[in-house]
Amino acid sequence: TAKPSQHIVPSSGSQCCSPIAQSDVPTPLPLVREHLQSKGISSSASDIIMQSWRTSTRVQYSSYIKKWMEYCRKWETNPISPLVASGLNFFADLYHKGLSYSALNTARSALASVIALQGKQSFGNHPLVSRFPKGTFTTRPAFPKYKEVWDVNMVLEHLKTLHPAETLPLKLLSFKIVMLMAILSGQRCQTIHALTTRNMKVSNTKVMFIVNDLLKTTKPGKECTKLEFLSFNEDPRICVVRYLSEYLERTKEMRHDHHKLLVSYQKPHRPVSKNTVSS
Repeated sequence: TAKPSQHIVPSSGSQCCSPIAQSDVPTPLPLVREHLQSKGISSSASDIIMQSWRTSTRVQYSSYIKKWMEYCRKWETNPISPLVASGLNFFADLYHKGLSYSALNTARSALASVIALQGKQSFGNHPLVSRFPKGTFTTRPAFPKYKEVWDVNMVLEHLKTLHPAETLPLKLLSFKIVMLMAILSGQRCQTIHALTTRNMKVSNTKVMFIVNDLLKTTKPGKECTKLEFLSFNEDPRICVVRYLSEYLERTKEMRHDHHKLLVSYQKPHRPVSKNTVSS
């Protein structure tokens, strides 16, 4: 008889992803474009290169590039061709404002995308620039974000109390399927949020999803992420197939103009955001 830990089956198929275009990102990086064009790169080529940064990376870089431009205006420094010392002094300013080791590393990557040093050496790999984060780690060590591991059995025991599926309010039903899918798949919130009914196959014994979105773990030549949840007859109270089937039945009339699996349990029942899924 299958055990709960065996409920998820890893992807091993040869399912191919269809080409996906990144959506337009409202976070511009004009200084990056200026840096590329200063190297003789055409606007067309710059557009393609700019797409290499994912949305989350653009958002992170944009903040530090904006601060860098303000710093350069204050000290009358060229933001694209500064002295290495200017970049280091900028990092020191950020450090004294309380930025962490991780944040300073992000700032270094952001500046490396816009600064062009003379010669062949890149700003990010300059010996002094590489040494600066090491110094910040010594004086302000970065510790793991999570110091304790919560007991999954406690969560499963609580989920068992939320039954039967047919009588659960949509709110609790939504919470239960998200938690079950997260525990059984071990996937990031981004992946759970990306699940759609368009790329889903449902039967009495399993539910399978193919994720065609660009994820943090997506790489060229890598197969699409496939999640396959099997029924768990040993304890129907935590059978993800049973509760997913009920959820799909109740929410099928709520997807008029989209195919997202997860919709808000409150009117007007729109697709939920990643932040909603994670909370």
